Amino acid sequence: MQRKKVILIHILFWLVLFVKSRVLEMTSDGLVLTFSGLLSLHNGLVISIGYMSVTMFAFYGAYLVSRKVLDGRKLWQGVLYVLLLFASLVAYRAVLEFWIFKPLFNFDNYAHNTARPFWRFFIPNVILYYWDSIVYGLSFALFMHWQKMDKARREKETLDKTMQLQFLQSQINPHFLFNTINDIYALVLKKSELAPEALMQLSGLLRYALYGNNQPAVPLQNEIDHINDYLNLQRTGYENKFYVAVETTGDVSLWRIPPMLLLPFVENACKHGVTDDEANPVRVALHVNGRSFSLFVTNRIRTAQKDAVGGIGIENIRKRLMLVYPSRHSLQIRQDGDTFVVQLQIEN
Repeated sequence: MQRKKVILIHILFWLVLFVKSRVLEMTSDGLVLTFSGLLSLHNGLVISIGYMSVTMFAFYGAYLVSRKVLDGRKLWQGVLYVLLLFASLVAYRAVLEFWIFKPLFNFDNYAHNTARPFWRFFIPNVILYYWDSIVYGLSFALFMHWQKMDKARREKETLDKTMQLQFLQSQINPHFLFNTINDIYALVLKKSELAPEALMQLSGLLRYALYGNNQPAVPLQNEIDHINDYLNLQRTGYENKFYVAVETTGDVSLWRIPPMLLLPFVENACKHGVTDDEANPVRVALHVNGRSFSLFVTNRIRTAQKDAVGGIGIENIRKRLMLVYPSRHSLQIRQDGDTFVVQLQIEN
């Protein structure tokens, strides 16, 4: 369908150009309209069509030659194509003028030049009248080549971005699983009766992590529910001495975000923060204000870390934010005394 549209545009362009050359005439009275050129064979309608075809030959010939060179042909091949184009153009016009126009229509464009050799007037005449068509064909080829390269560049960027996002999202599952299994392993070592329940809760979390990651975006409410499920699992492991306050404001139904985008911030706060102090709980605030969404996470820093492994999840999220919201997000992570603060804002 697109190809048919392009062909139609080319046909209309040449038709308008031809009609203009036969309808508009410059006289002593200025620019006037005349339709005699379209109706009278004696005014050279067929001859005009012939000369227009030479112009088209020069234009499309230059376009095709330029495309060959731009598509990676060697320089000597390009020079050869240009020489072949000029030779073909001269030959084509010669056939029209000496084997069609002159015998059939008694039209001799060179009657006044019979005293000079053929090559002295005919070849320069071809170059003089059609060099601009060749330049236009070259310009058109350069424009089309630029469009082709720009499209290929954008497609490559999209593909690279998609592949990078898929890679980053694939890292989330093992990172999340590693931390959670460690917590359940601690329950098993204690022979806690909560271990089976924790495994069931983990299965629900993994279902979301596995199937949610197959989508470019999920409703924000799904992500909030996933965070709450994660916190419930953590609360089981701490035998309910686990204090995290989650606050949500605004219409969350308006937003869709990449899956597993927010959990690493909450997970990091629970892993490295103080979660057993009821007076100073980990605070998670999510706020939607029209086209703006913000996440605010604070936690007191645990003096003795659980382990030395960490940082994969947060660094992963930084990269994902740069890919999905390159100029529409702000992420600040800082330490204020004994408090760790994360502020994320995204513009839709």
